[in-house]
Amino acid sequence: MLLLPSTTPWTALLLASVFFSTAAKADDCSVDPLVLPIKNVTFPNGIGANRGVKLTLGGQVQGMRMSTILNNTRVRNILDCPARDTIDFIGCQGASGSVYDTTKDSFHQVFNIKDWNVTTIDAQPADGITTVLHGYDTANFTDGPAVMYGYPFEVWADFDSMNKSALALGPDSSTIDLLVSHKLAPKGSFSVDYGSTSELHPRDGQVVFGGYNEARFNETKKTEFNMWGAGAPVPCPLQVLISDIILTNDEGDHSLFADIGTRVSACIDTVQNDFTFTPNMFSRFQNYTNHTTTENGTSYGPSTYPASREPKIGSLTIKLTNGYTTVIPHYELVTHQRGTDSRGRYAVTNNTLIQATVSSGASDLGNNVPILGGVFLSQNWLAVDYEKGKFWLSPQVANGTLPDHITSFCNGTTTGGGSTAGLGLKVGVPVAIGAALVFFVALWFWLKNRRRNPNHTGGATVGSRSLGARSEKRDAPDSKSSTTRFAGYTNYHQVAPGEQMELEGDPGTRRAELEEPAPAYSRASEWPRMNSIQGENMTYFSRSSHAGESYELADTSPYPVQPQAAQSPVQPTQSPHPYPQPQPSYPQRPAIAVRPPPQRQDTAVSAMSDVDVFTQSPTAMRRQVSNISELVSPTSTRGNSTRIKNPHHSPI
Repeated sequence: MLLLPSTTPWTALLLASVFFSTAAKADDCSVDPLVLPIKNVTFPNGIGANRGVKLTLGGQVQGMRMSTILNNTRVRNILDCPARDTIDFIGCQGASGSVYDTTKDSFHQVFNIKDWNVTTIDAQPADGITTVLHGYDTANFTDGPAVMYGYPFEVWADFDSMNKSALALGPDSSTIDLLVSHKLAPKGSFSVDYGSTSELHPRDGQVVFGGYNEARFNETKKTEFNMWGAGAPVPCPLQVLISDIILTNDEGDHSLFADIGTRVSACIDTVQNDFTFTPNMFSRFQNYTNHTTTENGTSYGPSTYPASREPKIGSLTIKLTNGYTTVIPHYELVTHQRGTDSRGRYAVTNNTLIQATVSSGASDLGNNVPILGGVFLSQNWLAVDYEKGKFWLSPQVANGTLPDHITSFCNGTTTGGGSTAGLGLKVGVPVAIGAALVFFVALWFWLKNRRRNPNHTGGATVGSRSLGARSEKRDAPDSKSSTTRFAGYTNYHQVAPGEQMELEGDPGTRRAELEEPAPAYSRASEWPRMNSIQGENMTYFSRSSHAGESYELADTSPYPVQPQAAQSPVQPTQSPHPYPQPQPSYPQRPAIAVRPPPQRQDTAVSAMSDVDVFTQSPTAMRRQVSNISELVSPTSTRGNSTRIKNPHHSPI
């Protein structure tokens, strides 16, 4: 027999909340995985040279790279860049990654770090130079679409900083927590098929929250790894131990390890595209590739070469201590020199010089830690489960050309259809929840009416609780100090685990708690002009003085290129939403019609437009105009370049 502690409406509501929360948590498996493309993001000015996940923060378009070392998304303050509408401003945005304007009305700043509604506070520098603002805005992953109100993120201001902007997918990711709590993803696990930024064979990738794409990896070669176990100098969760890295070129095979038996820990992270090697490894790489700093009066950077040295940059074979081996093809290791052109846009600045996607020194993680970035993941599928403390690698297959087959991590049922048992669970759980709610709501009204009846004398007297207008306090989740030392800094904002945190103030200004209308998404809106390519080093902002042809890398604008005289203003278009959007209650800035400038299309890195739904666009797999050699290792093919056994024959 069920005994109620007291005959009050609050008892009924408490029981209802307990039953409902339990049922709702179990019902997460009925939510389909969220699939977001990793592609070149087209900005309002028509520039489409930023690769990442498309996100708008308060209407400001961002092309976010991803990082598993961060728990809270961060963007760079737009004040770090020069005056707007200048070439240097466009180049600064590209070198910085995504940037954000805090002067927009939608940004709600939190002045007390303890009031910031997140689980973990990432380490913050106390160098007297960097300024970090914490706050909320409305986030919209427009390719979902997936809208989250009260989205927490950091805004960094530091003139000397490298790329700081990143979508945080760490162990205590506030982004993943919100996706699950908003019923946008069934679980916090996710998988990544990164795609490729190569000039010869570019392709779009995808990240799947709460599931995976069966068509993107080889199930029979899936290999499991434990998190945190390789002793990396920064606390990245996806750590591996490298047993050897072999460069294969026209002169044979060359190990980048000085001693047999050497083991090097590394982080797998999409925070950058290039490889980062230790100084010794990079020095050997330069030696075997005949790198030179000057030749015929021309100076070359650490990763820049004369075009004649291309055969020396063959392929890389990366061996992990557990036997998992990846071959990086030649076309992934070499690009033409890229940087900022005369208009401040990311482009090939000189087609007579080549760059290796290998570097050394302080990386985007801050420390000089080896990183296996986007180039490594161009050949590998990745899955991450923080609850189990595991992650998995598997050879990427078919370059994303097979039909998608999305499966949920939650219970193994696919989104395209499920078994009878799965259907019964999806139908039965909501019915049970509805019945429980009806019962407890009826009980609440019955108890409420009994209490209002003056003739009722039975039961114990219970103190009343006012339901009138008041200054309400809402408890925030307990926060804990981060164990992350991002960029080598200690967390100076440590929060006592047992200390109660509350959000106070006018309910009308608490964006973390109250839903708000999402501004209409429009390319014609008055957004800051952005042109970000993330994952590159600071040579992005350098200008090339060498002679040679330069050209823009991509045109991902969905608008067709028309003659100047035929151009007409572009009308605002709103992103599709699965539910009606409320009208904004605050004044909106009038839309300004802007026509994207014509651009070259024969060198597209990715041409996936907003109307494409996880389908490769015609130019995404097209052979690009490039003189980079197609030859790769005989054991490496474009269909699947990861092999356990590799004799390391010369690709030349």
